[in-house]
Amino acid sequence: MEKNKKEKKKISVISVCYNCKDEVEETLTSLLMQTYQNFEYIVVDGGSTDGTLEKIKTFTFSLSSVKIVSEPDDGIYDAMNKGVRLATGDFVYFLNIGDQFCANDVLENVVSYLHDNNTIYFGDIIYHQHLYRHPNQLNDFYFLLEKMICHQSIFAPLKFLKQYPFRLEYSYCADRDWLLYWIKKEKANYFHMAFPIAIYDTEGFSSQNEKVSFESKKVLCCYYPKSVLYLVRFKNFVGKLLGRHG
Repeated sequence: MEKNKKEKKKISVISVCYNCKDEVEETLTSLLMQTYQNFEYIVVDGGSTDGTLEKIKTFTFSLSSVKIVSEPDDGIYDAMNKGVRLATGDFVYFLNIGDQFCANDVLENVVSYLHDNNTIYFGDIIYHQHLYRHPNQLNDFYFLLEKMICHQSIFAPLKFLKQYPFRLEYSYCADRDWLLYWIKKEKANYFHMAFPIAIYDTEGFSSQNEKVSFESKKVLCCYYPKSVLYLVRFKNFVGKLLGRHG
């Protein structure tokens, strides 16, 4: 009975994209090859003009549940929110064009952990051909050092994303704000699945380190006293002077 219950968990896989025709094949092949098939696929395209949408349609015609929207948006988080509004699954996973699942059984392995619709589940990530392991415990020290769980490794309860959508005033760190809101403010449960979920396209949107760091500090100010932030920054400054990284 428990196994059948797990198999009924539905995942909404959402891809946002814009003019990325050359990356479509590797991303959608990794999705189509998944051994677990109880998912819906949602594409939110920003109005591509390079044939991205047409190529996506050639790969998704065989899927039983596909929703495609193509229209201008106000940035990646606006597009992600649009996808959430169309979602009907228990959990949401963002597989943006350019990213890909690490293996064909990723969703099957993930679903074996999805017991609670009030828990945020996350795994590990691969970038630059190296495995990056996220911690089991997401404490204040982790966040204050501007660390972040990549959204490409998170399986979020749909109701969490509907209740608190990504805030569009953030261009780079709305996912950081979302995670801090639920873990720091709402004290939501979370669970680390110790295996890689996706190969992350580091050449994309969130790889602009200086802009991300600037905005992440603005997000942290919403959840921590300024005195704590100053202390952490001073520690990092001293560490750099001594030739260490904080």
